[in-house]
Amino acid sequence: SAMDGNKIYFLHQLLDSGRILVKENGEIKKNKKCRIISALNPYGRKHSGTFRLNNSLLNRFILLEVPQFNEQELIKILKVSAYSAQLISFYLKISDSILKNDLDFEISVRNLLYIESLLESRFSLKQAIYLGFLNSVKLLADVDQVKMCESIAIGTFGEKFL
Repeated sequence: SAMDGNKIYFLHQLLDSGRILVKENGEIKKNKKCRIISALNPYGRKHSGTFRLNNSLLNRFILLEVPQFNEQELIKILKVSAYSAQLISFYLKISDSILKNDLDFEISVRNLLYIESLLESRFSLKQAIYLGFLNSVKLLADVDQVKMCESIAIGTFGEKFL
C-alpha cells in the first residue's frame, strides 16, 4: 500500500504474464516455483504513507487479516527486561482502546521494540514511551486521545512514568 505506482505496474505484469520487461535488462521471467507474498497496512490516517490499492491488483492476492499479537507472542518477541511485563500490558491496553474506540492511530510491536531499545540506551521510561510511541500519537490524534494514552501509561507504569 506504500508502493510507488510505477512499481505496481511491474507487479501487474509479473502476476499476469509471469514476466517483466525491463528497459535495461530486457525480459525477466518468473521462476515457476516463485511465490509472491505481500504485506499491506490498512489505509488512512493510522498508517501514514499508505494508499488504497486498486482493485485489479488487490484481487490478485488472497487477503488474510493478521490478528493482534497476544501476551505469549509478545513475551517471545521482547527481550527480558525490568519493564517487559509492563510494556506488554501497555501495548495490550492501548490496542484494546484503539479497537473499542476506533481511534486515529495504531501501536505496533515496532513501537515496543523501539521503546525497549531506548530503555537499553539509558533513556528514562517517560522519554522512551514518548519517543517510542506517544509523540506519534500527538501527530495523528486529538488532545483527548493523547490524554487517554498518557493516562494508560500512568496506570501501567505508575510513579515510574511521572
